Amino acid sequence: MPPHDPVLLEYHDTVVRLSDFELLAPHQWLNDTVIEFYYEYLERRFLTRHPEVLLLRPAMAHLLAHGPAGDTGLAEALPANLHRRELIFVPVNDSTELTRIGGTHWSLLVFARADRTFYYYDTLGKYNLAAAQLAVRKLSHWTGCEDSRFRTMKVAQQKSAQAGDCGVFVIMFTRCLALRYLRMRELVDAGPLRPAELHLCEVAGDTFPTATEQRLQIRALVRELQLEQVGEAIS
Repeated sequence: MPPHDPVLLEYHDTVVRLSDFELLAPHQWLNDTVIEFYYEYLERRFLTRHPEVLLLRPAMAHLLAHGPAGDTGLAEALPANLHRRELIFVPVNDSTELTRIGGTHWSLLVFARADRTFYYYDTLGKYNLAAAQLAVRKLSHWTGCEDSRFRTMKVAQQKSAQAGDCGVFVIMFTRCLALRYLRMRELVDAGPLRPAELHLCEVAGDTFPTATEQRLQIRALVRELQLEQVGEAIS
């Protein structure tokens, strides 16, 4: 990490430093910490009563895709009960280095048990397809869905000026799909998803904030959580 890189926020299992926060400026490429922080927030804020939904952290997703086949340590590191999860969100990175994520592009992979399908969302077409397929091979085994299918979803494509916004799109797609699932659960009132309900995986017709607006919202969220922690410390 850079020298003099203070911690701005310790949020459960995630530590956000100044260098991470600065990546929320316009057009900066988001690192794994920013995505991990927002996944942690979504999980704590909305999904505590929905263990059937899993937001796989970027480091674990990277290990899953690029770790050696048959690695016994992977089984111990993976979240429990993958064979029971209804929805699994997997941020996919194009780096092939095992010891660090790095890379240049993020995309999203979503596993839906209802129709045993992996849905792939990539704002650069099929840029991360190879990495996504590596993750699919491993997850098909761990979820007990060896006969799973793969579907590439239609999403808005990045323009050249948006080159650093891929991670922001992953965050927006994840939030959209996870909250839509929760709304559907409230309407249906229990039980696993049925295949007919899987239009929830479509995002092409949705209206999203701009990448800049989403970055500002995440910056504001970090500041809000900082103030909450200060208030708790004083009280």
